[in-house]
Amino acid sequence: MKAALMLGSWWFCHRSAMQLLAKRQTTAPAALSNAAHLLRRAAWGGTPAEIEAAASQPLAATVDALLDQRNAPLAGSPNVRPVGDRPFGNTELNLWWWNLVTSSPTPAIERLMWFWQGHFATSTDKVEYAHLMHRQYVTLRRLSLGRFEDLLMAMTLDPAMNLWLDLHLSEVGSPNENFARELLELFSMGVNNGYTQDDVVDAGRALTGYRLRYNRTNSYVVDTDLWPEFHDHGIKTVLGSTGALNAREVVSAIVATRESSEFIARRLWLRYAGNEPDDVVIAQIADQIAGNGTIKAGLRTLLTHDAFYSDEVRHSLVAQPVEILIRVARNFDHPITRVDVNSLNINDNGEILDDIWGAESINWWATLMGQPPTAPPNVAGWPHNDAWLDANRSAARVRAARDLGWSIFGDGQPRSDVADWMLGIEDPRQLADAILRQLGLVEWSDETFEAVVTAANADGWISHDFAFTTAFVSPEVVLS
Repeated sequence: MKAALMLGSWWFCHRSAMQLLAKRQTTAPAALSNAAHLLRRAAWGGTPAEIEAAASQPLAATVDALLDQRNAPLAGSPNVRPVGDRPFGNTELNLWWWNLVTSSPTPAIERLMWFWQGHFATSTDKVEYAHLMHRQYVTLRRLSLGRFEDLLMAMTLDPAMNLWLDLHLSEVGSPNENFARELLELFSMGVNNGYTQDDVVDAGRALTGYRLRYNRTNSYVVDTDLWPEFHDHGIKTVLGSTGALNAREVVSAIVATRESSEFIARRLWLRYAGNEPDDVVIAQIADQIAGNGTIKAGLRTLLTHDAFYSDEVRHSLVAQPVEILIRVARNFDHPITRVDVNSLNINDNGEILDDIWGAESINWWATLMGQPPTAPPNVAGWPHNDAWLDANRSAARVRAARDLGWSIFGDGQPRSDVADWMLGIEDPRQLADAILRQLGLVEWSDETFEAVVTAANADGWISHDFAFTTAFVSPEVVLS
């Protein structure tokens, strides 16, 4: 155990991981390698069967199937509490979220919802109404592939975003310029990219008067409304558009700029591909998003582009903790999140009486690794790449891997068919191969394979959880 954990920590903290990845133990056929790469980036990561199925058809057909929102199930809702001033709390919200992303038959749709959660970053640390966070996530999911203008408009007046950035305090004579700046800088155009301070000032004026609406019966926030008496009705100019502008007109002026479509194209490339994008590639993606184009068309261009399958892209993205946890839960069919949040036993004080520690543990592991999914650190969202490789997060990932391995394979724990099958493997090399493939890989380095074999043969007996721990923190999984 100690050797496996030390080795995992060494891999995670040192920059030699890229060199290890260059030394292949297996060289998969191009179609299989491309399919595995696509599923890891666009759909959390495929099982061996899913990778084989994707590799058996043209890549574009797989992308089209992944982005087919018609097959997405209804998102559902967390448990509604019978008492108190909240329909449900953060515990139910977290259980609902993890259950959706780990069980949905359309993982690429849930992966895109997760992308937008990081883009329009809003946190339960400040937004105390869990039902508003749920509403925001459902809205992000519903509009995730449509026109960016529709999505940006929905988020501009989203009540959770309103609370998060204090838009409800903005009124004529005292506009919230911070909200206007975040709208331009973080959500739609990029830092100092095509707008001026005058645009920020007038956008702030145009966004005055958008107050929160409360439910009169239960006194909780339900929506955002424009209160005319608090709105600045004067003439403003934003990005060349002049008039008595309001939120709708500001958003339309933003998305009409080339800077906006290119900014969204770059954000998509950064989070799906990882490296610094080529301007020509970004222009091609932006062309699909601009005007009445759609996010779906832009993302399809990205996921079918030759540049997306280059060696540089394959080895340039550090998988975020949440993404790896979801991959494990899905690929190992681990029932960690299977709680019916609509039938929780709740007392008259709104307290959950059921023992749900098992279901909550995946959220605990995510938090341990620095990424509780409903609480990004700030309005800029989650960090990218190297930040996930610092010493503290590396050590936390090893600890979470050890706990997760025991949860899957440990005695007395509920097991899936996948875990039961692997528990029957008694050869260390076969076990290493099976675990690496179940983690969505089709190729790996000699060093990785031998390290997992060594962990699987700890102290002379087969150790499934040690082998899993070592594979979980390997360069091929971390840099996926």
